[in-house]
Amino acid sequence: MRPDALGDGWQEIVSKRGIGDTANYDLRFSADSGLLQFYWSNPNSDPDQWQVYSTDNTYANGAWHHVVATKSGTALPKLYVDGILQAGSCTYSATACGCECAMIADSNKVYIGSGVDPSNNPAWFFNGKIDEVAIYNLVLTPEEIQTRYNESKPQN
Repeated sequence: MRPDALGDGWQEIVSKRGIGDTANYDLRFSADSGLLQFYWSNPNSDPDQWQVYSTDNTYANGAWHHVVATKSGTALPKLYVDGILQAGSCTYSATACGCECAMIADSNKVYIGSGVDPSNNPAWFFNGKIDEVAIYNLVLTPEEIQTRYNESKPQN
């Protein structure tokens, strides 16, 4: 991803969302803070209850970054930038399990570069460029993530 501008709110990189704001997951760039965030719902509560895990580092606009999010069961998500696992923390949770909740399995559509609002209208557009999106049905190892980054290092 290469964010071109900061602003208000967040910008979706990849979003799996349904009508009524039920989100399976979002990988997003927080346009007001420059943080990379992973946002998801869990099966133990109302699907409108969600969690947010954010990187501690911020990312400047105008620079390409290889970003990867992984989530397995109730473990905390892992966010990688340019092949390196990033320090982060649970920055929001609307549930008792905090950021150690599993995700909801659903048939929501996947959006690249935006999400949909509760009325199912396109929203939260990514202001920048996105290239080579991949979604896997397994959790990549740190070595696999590093290899994928090395094989496709972004060109500025």
